[in-house]
Amino acid sequence: KDSAALDRYWAQFESSEAKVVELSSRLSESTGNAAARKLLGEFRSAHDAMGQRYRSALQAFKSASGDPAVGDEKVTGLDRAPMELLVRAADGLSADSMSAFSASKASAVNTLWMALIGAAIVVVAALALLWWLVERMIMDPIRLAVENAEQIARGDLTRSIEIKGGGEAGQLLVS
Repeated sequence: KDSAALDRYWAQFESSEAKVVELSSRLSESTGNAAARKLLGEFRSAHDAMGQRYRSALQAFKSASGDPAVGDEKVTGLDRAPMELLVRAADGLSADSMSAFSASKASAVNTLWMALIGAAIVVVAALALLWWLVERMIMDPIRLAVENAEQIARGDLTRSIEIKGGGEAGQLLVS
């Protein structure tokens, strides 16, 4: 009965209707799922038909002097078919999203394993290098010192001692 309020509500309806059309079009264009794209096209057609029926119901409502029963009778159940199409499209898109997520997760796990294996190889190589350095710089001079000390203990003072380093092991050999 308040025509200004009715005009406001109708303007909100048309704004929402336009947003639904825009969003469903963008969604349809952005998906690679042909079945969902087809369902979204069917949804837009059903949504357009529903909008026309709502417009017809508005005219009937106005003709009936604002009797809500007349308008309600014209629109009852109109949203079921478009909603079912939208739900089916959403189910298909959801399945695609889950599939893409699973593939991404598997790829991430694979990448993580490759990184861990690479890190393990680097650690093993670093430990091998460290072992080699310890052998060469510490253990070899100590073995040489032990060998020389054993020869001296047996009374052999003729052996010459070759000193290759200037560290503590070299000082021990000089002594």
